[in-house]
Amino acid sequence: MKDKARIWAVIPAAGTGSRFGADYSKQYAGINNATVLEHSAAALLQQKSLQKIVIALHADDTQGAQLPLLQHEKIIFVCGGAERTDSVLQALLYLREYAEKDDWVLVHDAARPCLSVSDLQKLIDTLRDDPVGGILAVPATDTLKKIDENDGIISTIDRSVVWQAQTPQMFRFGFLLESLQQVQQKKLMTTDEASAIEACGYTAKVVLGSRSNIKITYPDDLALAEFYLREEHAKQGETNMTFRIGQGYDVHRFGEGDHIMLCGIAVPHTQGVIAHSDGDVAIHALCDALLGALALGDIGVHFPDTDAAYKNADSCELLARVYQLIDQRGWKLANADITIIAELPKVLPYREKMQQRLASVLKVSLDIISVKATTTEKLGFEGRKEGIAAQAVALIEKNNG
Repeated sequence: MKDKARIWAVIPAAGTGSRFGADYSKQYAGINNATVLEHSAAALLQQKSLQKIVIALHADDTQGAQLPLLQHEKIIFVCGGAERTDSVLQALLYLREYAEKDDWVLVHDAARPCLSVSDLQKLIDTLRDDPVGGILAVPATDTLKKIDENDGIISTIDRSVVWQAQTPQMFRFGFLLESLQQVQQKKLMTTDEASAIEACGYTAKVVLGSRSNIKITYPDDLALAEFYLREEHAKQGETNMTFRIGQGYDVHRFGEGDHIMLCGIAVPHTQGVIAHSDGDVAIHALCDALLGALALGDIGVHFPDTDAAYKNADSCELLARVYQLIDQRGWKLANADITIIAELPKVLPYREKMQQRLASVLKVSLDIISVKATTTEKLGFEGRKEGIAAQAVALIEKNNG
C-alpha cells in the first residue's frame, strides 16, 4: 500500500437473508449481546487506520441505524439496492467524494461476524503493494461434484484448484468502482466483488484466511459463530485471571440396555440410556464445565449430535479432546467435582474406579477429581427412575509450568 493510500470499508446489508428461515434478517440475529451485523462491523473497526465504514441498508430497514455499536463515529449509512452489486456500488458512489482511486476498499459481508484481527491484518499487509487487490479465501477440503439439473453427478472437480471465497475482499477504489459499473451496465450476475474484477479482465490475488471466518446462513451457524467469537476473545488475551471456573449439567432418559456409562465405567443396570454418543452424563457435564470455564461454548458445539462421526462415541475420548483445548490455551485443571443424580444405579461401589478413570484420561492426580452421587428423594424424573442427570464444577488455573 502506498503511504498516501487510505483504507475505507463497505458492508452490503440490504439483503433479507431468506435462507435463514426466521422472521427477521440474519444480520440482526443475536450473538453474545450484540447482533451479527454489529460483530461484523466491530471486526473492521479493530483496524485503527480505517477511515469510514459505509453500510448499505434496505430502504425499509428501520433497525440497523439504531443499533448501539453502529452509532460509531466512523460508520455511515446509505440506501442499498436489490442485489449485492447494487448495494456496494451505492456505497462506493458515496465514497467517491472522499476516496482517491488508489485508496483501498474493504468489502465485508454483513453476516460474517468472526473475522479475526490477524486475518484482517494479513490481508492488508499481503496486498500492500498490489496494483489491484485480492480476497481472503480457504482451499476446498471436501470432494466436489458437478451435477445436472436433475441432481445427477456429471463429474468430480479437482479440488486442488478450488478455493472458497471469504470477505473482506480488498481492492483499489478506482478498479472496484469501474468494475462494478461495467458489470451493472452489461447486466452480468456476480456474487462477490472479485467476480466483477475478474469480469473486467483484472486479476485478484488470494490470501489464505481461516475456516473460523464463517458466514451466517442458517440458524445453526449461530452457535458455531458464538464459539469462534469467544475463542478469538481468548486469543487476544483480554483476561488477566489466574483461575477460572465453569459448571456443567447433563441429563439422559433411560431406555433399553443393561448398563450405563458413568465417568468412563460401565455400571450394570436394568436399563441403558437414550443418547447419540455413549450417554455418559457425568463426563458430558464435566466437558461443559471445562468448556464453560474458558467460554468455549458447550459440548454440543464441538461434538454435535447431528454428526454421524459421534454416533456411539466414547465420552472419554471427547473429554480428552476438550481438555486438549484447555491445555492448548495455557490452562490446567485445579480440581473437578461431579455429582451424579439418580435413584438407581448405585454409584458408591464404582466411585473409586470412576475417579481413577477420569484422572487417567485427564492425566491428573487422583486427589483433584471428586465423584459423588445423590438422589432427589423420589422427586422429579430422577426420583421416578425415568432418567439420570449429573452436575459438574471445574476450576482451572493458569499453567505456568
